[in-house]
Amino acid sequence: MPSVRPNEKWLKTVRLLGCCHCGNRGCEIHAHHVETEGMGLKCADVRVIPLCADCHRKHHSGLAPTLRECRRYLDALMDHVVAVSLEAARLTKRPLWAMLVKRQQKP
Repeated sequence: MPSVRPNEKWLKTVRLLGCCHCGNRGCEIHAHHVETEGMGLKCADVRVIPLCADCHRKHHSGLAPTLRECRRYLDALMDHVVAVSLEAARLTKRPLWAMLVKRQQKP
């Protein structure tokens, strides 16, 4: 299960992408958590999609984007992240796991 610790670097990166529903980039972008863990609990920050303030408000009002659309956007975003990671590993000739795992500092 993904960590539920805040990941501000990832959230900031997602907000730079522009709204995944309407494509708007020239406005405030929210990092919308696609799933929740239950009453008052937040899911991991890796399960977010970028939504402009208008689309985010519409979603929480029961309008588009629907939960199904949000899940589809999240799947597409994760597919893109994996593809970029694999291409970076290919170009640098480093194993993917070596790029993803933080190097531990020697004491």
